[in-house]
Amino acid sequence: MLVLLLAPFLFSGCGKKSAQEPENFNPETLNQVVYDTQENEYSIGEIVKNQASFTVLEVWASWCGDCVKSLPKVEYFQKKYPYVNFIFLSVDDSAEDWQNGIQKHFANHHINGEHYFFNTGWAKDSSNAFINWAKLDWIPRYILLDQNGKVLVYNAQNIDDEIFENFLKP
Repeated sequence: MLVLLLAPFLFSGCGKKSAQEPENFNPETLNQVVYDTQENEYSIGEIVKNQASFTVLEVWASWCGDCVKSLPKVEYFQKKYPYVNFIFLSVDDSAEDWQNGIQKHFANHHINGEHYFFNTGWAKDSSNAFINWAKLDWIPRYILLDQNGKVLVYNAQNIDDEIFENFLKP
């Protein structure tokens, strides 16, 4: 019985990062270009710096069924942690698909956040420094940053992952 009670702590690492998980972005990742909904160009470094609070980066795509299914959980998460900023990073194949996806999938939810598009799609051999840094193998993907841009959670596939509690509970 005791083993069953302790099992989640033994296997979860209690919120600790593995040695392979970066705590910071590398320069190439910070310089990766993204576009906002008005087609303005930014770097990852520009959009993650000077955040007033914790920030969740969600990598998603409009064609991703799991991403769309997760939106009610994102909405709930934002109500539970209203002080957490959200930045949505799309790996859609085209800006048109991305823009249509925002309109179609986010319109039915009360979800706050900034939307950006990589303009590179999602390819395993991508020249996209962010995708390579994240070792992106599944979406949605959630990365939690502190106020200084330090990576606290590197690889969460669910926004309701208990690991967020370790950092965000009041």
